[in-house]
Amino acid sequence: MKKILLALGLVVLATGATMAQEQGQINAKAGLALGTKASVDDDGDAKMGLGINLGGEYFFTDAISIAPTYTLFFPTKIGETKIIPSVLNLDGRYYFNANGLSLYGTAGLAVQSVKVKWEGDSDTGNLTTFNLGAGILYPLADKISLDGQLKLMGGDEDETFDGAQFVLSAGISYRIK
Repeated sequence: MKKILLALGLVVLATGATMAQEQGQINAKAGLALGTKASVDDDGDAKMGLGINLGGEYFFTDAISIAPTYTLFFPTKIGETKIIPSVLNLDGRYYFNANGLSLYGTAGLAVQSVKVKWEGDSDTGNLTTFNLGAGILYPLADKISLDGQLKLMGGDEDETFDGAQFVLSAGISYRIK
């Protein structure tokens, strides 16, 4: 079974469309994100959370881009309290192109936000941190690519933000220009 999956993976890699980035290119992105500490359990402890990720990307050169993204994690409800985490990222990326794939390293700033609603009242906490990671664009068609990314997002150890977390995201990137 492992040999069949490996062979299938090699065929998919070999048949992918070639899509290199170029200066002035603009991409729109949408997908899902899974954060290792993006939700809470019934005791208020951090746990994995799923969210929707939207963003864009602009290429200053063929290899360097800026990529703002916004992730809204699905709310958690504990009793009558609703917890809504989100993250706004501003990342710089450096691309390495090989065999039709685009691999990239990414680093940037993240503004993590947690909104808590209860009994007609609400409060919001924010934390500005760093993030560092890597990703891959796999071309599916002339303007469409699969986009996968893993990054480490910083945090602190207080009651609002339970330390650093890993965020895995996957989605579709569409070349606008």
